[in-house]
Order: sequence, then structure tokens, then C-alpha cells
Amino acid sequence: MMSAAIAANYAASGRSEDARRILNELLARSKNTYVSPYALGKIYAALGDAEAAFVMLEKAFEERSFELLYLADDPFFESLHNDDRFKQMIVKRGFPITVHVAQSP
Repeated sequence: MMSAAIAANYAASGRSEDARRILNELLARSKNTYVSPYALGKIYAALGDAEAAFVMLEKAFEERSFELLYLADDPFFESLHNDDRFKQMIVKRGFPITVHVAQSP
């Protein structure tokens, strides 16, 4: 979904207002058509909203989204790697543990 990728990139580059505008458009669109919860989670994670990102990732797991194959290595979710919920999500779902966790200073 191209607009979700654009929104995630906007968020990652500090253009959070533009990212939120696209996110809101996607959320509105999701009422009438399918919008990937993985893609929405990516935007939320890039915006720094871990809670919303985890909600969307749980939905993606419920749907058995193929995109989850990229979860551990997707740079947009890197901000979640130190969160125990992320590690548990990876392990609980049986994904290989390839998450690189940043060491605390």
C-alpha cells in the first residue's frame, strides 16, 4: 500500500503532520475497504505511538498477514525492539529470533 509507505517515511523523517494526515485518510478508507493493519502499525510505530502499533500488529497476527514475515527486520518497527511485548510477540508466534535489541547505556 503505497500511501502507507509514504506516511511511514514521512513520520520517520519528522513530517509527522503529513504522516498523520495520510494515516487518518487510511483509517477512514478502512471503513469501506481493506487496509493492512501491518501497514497502519508501521505508521504508528514511526510516529512513536507504540500502543497503537501493538494494537495493529495484533490485528495483523489475527489475520495471519503475510507481511509479518518481515516484522523482526522491518526498520520501521525498530523503536519497538526493546519493548518486552515485541519480543514476546516474536517468540509467541514462533518466528526466528533475529531481533537486534539495542543495549542500554
